[in-house]
Amino acid sequence: GCTNTATASVGVIITGPVHDITQNTYFCTIQAAVIAATSGDEIDVAAGTYNVTQIIIDKKLTIQGAGASSTTIDGGNFEIVSAGGSEPGTIFINQTDASSPVVIDGFKFINPSIWDDGGGEIVSVASAGNLAPITISNCHFIGASVDNISSLFDNGIWIYWPQGDGVINITNNEFEHSWQSILIELPNPGVSITGNNFHDLFTSVPNPPQALSLWAYGGLDVTNPIEIGNNTFSNFNGWSIVLRGGGAAIVDAGTENAQFLNDVTIENNNITADGAGIVLRNPAATLVDAALDGVVGATIS
Repeated sequence: GCTNTATASVGVIITGPVHDITQNTYFCTIQAAVIAATSGDEIDVAAGTYNVTQIIIDKKLTIQGAGASSTTIDGGNFEIVSAGGSEPGTIFINQTDASSPVVIDGFKFINPSIWDDGGGEIVSVASAGNLAPITISNCHFIGASVDNISSLFDNGIWIYWPQGDGVINITNNEFEHSWQSILIELPNPGVSITGNNFHDLFTSVPNPPQALSLWAYGGLDVTNPIEIGNNTFSNFNGWSIVLRGGGAAIVDAGTENAQFLNDVTIENNNITADGAGIVLRNPAATLVDAALDGVVGATIS
C-alpha cells in the first residue's frame, strides 16, 4: 500500500491515490506520476494530504486535485539547496515546450518550501523562464507567515521571466498568511488574474504585504495584455495591487532603455483591505530614469 503519501483517508482507492487517467496507471506520489507521465497526460489526485519535498513539472500536464478543501500538498517547509542548481518551490514548473501548457487545479498548499539562495524565498508554486502557458486555478495557498509577522519573500506563486507566448492564467484561487501572494516578474507573454480572494496577509518589516505584484525592469518592456479583474482583497493592511515599472534605467552603448508595463486592465475588483488599493510604483534612482519607467496604456475602473 501507499503508506508514504496520503496521511488522510483516500477512500476506496487501493492501487494508489494518484491516477494517470490517460495511461490508466497508479502511483503513491504525485512526483512519481509526473516523472512517469507522457506529455499531455492528465493526473488525478485523490483526496488526502500529500507530504512533498519538491515536484518538478517539465512536460505538458494537467494535475487535478479532488478540491482544495480535501486535497492538500504539504511542503513541510523543506529546505531546497540552491548550490546544485535547484530551483525554488514546492512545485517548480520548468516547461520549455511552448506548445505544452501546464494546468494545476484543486489543491490546498501548506508549509511551502524554503529556498536557501540567500533571499530565503518561501514559495508554493514557482517557475523561471517558462515558455508554455500556465493555468493555476481553484487552489488555496496558505503561506508560512504567522502571528502577524512574515518572512521576507513568502510567496504563494512566484513566476520569474516567463518567455514566448505562454499566457499565465491565475483564477479562482484563495491566498492567505503570506507576504506577497503573487509575484510575476516580467510577465511579457500576458497575464490574466481573475476571481481570486486575497485575505489575512502579513507584513515583513519594513515592507507592507502585497497581494499581487507585477514587475517590469532590466530595460525590457512588457507589451502583452495584463488583465486583473473580479478579485477581492480584505482583512490586511498593505498594498492590494502593485504595478512596478522598472528600477534604475539600463545603459546600453549610451542609450537608456525604457521599461514599461503596457496594456493593463484593472476592473471590477473589490478592495476593502486597509492601506493602498492600487500602487503604481517606480523605484528609479533619478528623475531622468523615472521618465523611462512606469505604467502606460492602463484602464482602471
